[in-house]
Amino acid sequence: MTRILSELLQADQPHFQLQLRALERASGHKNTDIKLSVEVVQAVKEKIRDLGLDKDDTTSEELYHMLLQRVSQDDVRLERALRTRAATYVSADADLMAGMVHALKQDADVVKCFAIKSSVLKRNLKKLAPKRVQKGLGYRSLDAMLRAESPATLVGAALIIESAAWRKSWIEAYKQLSPTDFEEHALRILSPTTQRWQSLSQKMVHNRAHTVLGMSELGALILLPLPQDRPAGMVVASLALALHEINSIAAHTTYLRASQVHGDFAHRVQAVARGGVQLQTPVSQQTMSWQLVQQYFSRVKAAVNEDVFGPYVQAADFQWRNVEERLADICPSMEFWKQTDYLSFLQQGKRVSMNVLDTAINACNALAYEYRVSQHAQQALWHELTLRYLDHESLEAAVAGVLQPQLARETVSSNQ
Repeated sequence: MTRILSELLQADQPHFQLQLRALERASGHKNTDIKLSVEVVQAVKEKIRDLGLDKDDTTSEELYHMLLQRVSQDDVRLERALRTRAATYVSADADLMAGMVHALKQDADVVKCFAIKSSVLKRNLKKLAPKRVQKGLGYRSLDAMLRAESPATLVGAALIIESAAWRKSWIEAYKQLSPTDFEEHALRILSPTTQRWQSLSQKMVHNRAHTVLGMSELGALILLPLPQDRPAGMVVASLALALHEINSIAAHTTYLRASQVHGDFAHRVQAVARGGVQLQTPVSQQTMSWQLVQQYFSRVKAAVNEDVFGPYVQAADFQWRNVEERLADICPSMEFWKQTDYLSFLQQGKRVSMNVLDTAINACNALAYEYRVSQHAQQALWHELTLRYLDHESLEAAVAGVLQPQLARETVSSNQ
């Protein structure tokens, strides 16, 4: 069973087996890898049966194409559901993006962000004018653009289409930030749909290869207009990615809220802006993302230690919503994808992801079987394995190592 996990994770088998034994000794959780392997194999067989295939006589390539067919059909159904939602709750236009924004608002409203103030963003944009964005939107002056557009949307666009030098300077400017430059507000979903944004959005999508941009330090999720000639699977991919980004923003805003009592707060903001925060996994020598901390505390609903997280973080801040369950809530016909986030089919060393985002990406890009992607299922499986080995005390010690290094050192000293 360890072999199954190692192949699904593309891990070196002898080293992986030794690491798992170390995890079990450190955590006291026995045979966790075997239990997870059995669950994956059984769940995959059930999903294959749900697709109308023979669980004992289906090849990996047959399953791959059936999954592409399924997600393409779900793409049509999801678009219909989102347009119906828009017509019911927003306007008679039944606009697809309006329906998507409305669907995501339920998730965004429960995420209370600790984010850079709009006034601070405007101040910094005046110092570091995003000239390509201004030209792309057709504004004659920077002031006119700042009056008319959301500063968070402008920053999101600039970080995609401005030069590497501009992006570096923008992140460097975060060194001047302090907690007083931040404010509390619900996560904002920004969806620019005016004619000015249409052509600029095409450039952004070309550079970014998708239409969703999460901005944790801005407390914002930006949804770009979907192209008219979008391929099958793109609506599913966009909504699934947006839900993933909401979870990521929720995690990083918890980290920023906890970090405001530290003298190096600005450097912590930069770490979030550059892609995230890593900490030492308490049960292995590998690092883990801050998202796992968020996911763990949302799952166990345990009390939050103020000595570790500080006075500004409460248990309610650890919001995490399962992406596949939310997709099924929004479009019930997508029930099939529930509990598939870390599932992959393995046959003679060939792996096929059953993760909905992997499958939608494969469909969007019309990827042949030989070029299929599976990184989201692989990452989800590693996260699930890590979460099952974690325990409350060791995770708090790892978090203290990031948030309260002095406290962590004192703990180590007292144990020696």
